[in-house]
Amino acid sequence: MFFKIFLSTYHVPILQPFGLSRTTHLVMHVYHFFSNYYHWVTSTLLQLDQT
Repeated sequence: MFFKIFLSTYHVPILQPFGLSRTTHLVMHVYHFFSNYYHWVTSTLLQLDQT
């Protein structure tokens, strides 16, 4: 499960055109990571709450 999140987080920014500035690239990178992490945490908490 974690590796799926890891791959979905990191393959998107890597495939972006290198014309982007490093700052924009870094912001997108961090945004993808935290959005995926947030979804993973909330889904895990929902699963625990249902039991």
